[in-house]
Amino acid sequence: MKCQEARQLLSAYLDSSLDETVTFRIMRHLEECPSCSSRFSVEQRLEQAIQETLRRPSGDEEEIVRRALVRAGIGRRLSSRRSWAAALIVVLLATAVFGVDQLLRRSSPPVPDLVVAAAQDHRKFVSGDVGPDLPSENPDEVNAFLARELSTAMPQVPAGNAWKLLGVRKCHLKEAWVGFIMLRFNSTPVSLFVISPEEAKAFPDAAGIASRNPCFPVGEEHAVLSTFGDHLLCAVGNVPVPTLEELTRRP
Repeated sequence: MKCQEARQLLSAYLDSSLDETVTFRIMRHLEECPSCSSRFSVEQRLEQAIQETLRRPSGDEEEIVRRALVRAGIGRRLSSRRSWAAALIVVLLATAVFGVDQLLRRSSPPVPDLVVAAAQDHRKFVSGDVGPDLPSENPDEVNAFLARELSTAMPQVPAGNAWKLLGVRKCHLKEAWVGFIMLRFNSTPVSLFVISPEEAKAFPDAAGIASRNPCFPVGEEHAVLSTFGDHLLCAVGNVPVPTLEELTRRP
């Protein structure tokens, strides 16, 4: 299941109004996708808070909403208590959603320039617009290319049949020349960008945080920043974050 589809179904999932098959698919997606899991947790807490507020009103909410709606020219059309309750729910929802949105905007760290540029080239790889300069499944050949063209080296590709090395490309991200290693995890394209210490100077915001191995959502994909000796690494793909972390883990 894609992130966009899962997010469109979160409300119905919270209401338990989906069939067992779709519910199971969303559960699996939330287990594998930290970004959607975080969004689900926020919506779940929001719904619980609204329900608690409505179950235990303080006695002032209705009058506050009534006055505000009357001033806005809406309240005169709401005569029944049921209508006022519906209006109260709408206002509480709007206020809570606005507050959560502002909180998320304030707490979400900016995506580093390196991640933005890497994600753009990764999508070109996924769409087939770019391919490797050196198609090869041999890590030694890829390392020889990186050493010759960029004075860099490739981290060890994780063991297992799920990973397949496709080749390597020399590409330009912003002001830097970097090694663009193309792989597949099962059938999913995964990109690994290797940046030498000299070229990493073009990405000062990334260099300062890569040692913490942070993850960033970029559309439907995730990106993980890390370090490899004095080099910067950026892995991008529509795969679980632990899979990307496995690819960028120091040997």
